[in-house]
Amino acid sequence: MKNGRACRVHFFGFSLIELVAAMSIMMLFIPVAFIPMSKSEEKLAIEEAKNLADWLERAFIKSNVTKQRFQIIGSNALTPYFYINWTSSSGSKKEIYESGGRALFTVPSGGVSDYNPLVGYLENQLGMTIRVYRGSDRARSKTIRYVIISRFGRVRVSEFPP
Repeated sequence: MKNGRACRVHFFGFSLIELVAAMSIMMLFIPVAFIPMSKSEEKLAIEEAKNLADWLERAFIKSNVTKQRFQIIGSNALTPYFYINWTSSSGSKKEIYESGGRALFTVPSGGVSDYNPLVGYLENQLGMTIRVYRGSDRARSKTIRYVIISRFGRVRVSEFPP
């Protein structure tokens, strides 16, 4: 009581129906706000694995048509680049595949694979497996895809190791 008069207290808030409507709207937007970025990064890495496989396959086709040797140069460190070194009597020319940070590549054993189109297989090696990671995965926590190159120049992308 104030000065002998009764005071009415007014509560300003939501009615039950308004509260339910506001909660249902929030429930629609919360899943959209928390969609993990890793899923979209994973899709980009898968796309880059396919692009790398296509690029390598074109190199094998070009080599078989032109009868020019090349080397596939893989690194055992994570890198967004992959290299092909074309060798000929006039010198060498390096081609670079770049993922633009959407994926990282590594070849666990590292090294170089030589392809000779005259014999039709990778020399001194049974093949090569390239591991593909998300562009932000510097810790190698999860291999997203494997790009598998057979000794005979067949290139495929797999979810599982060979």
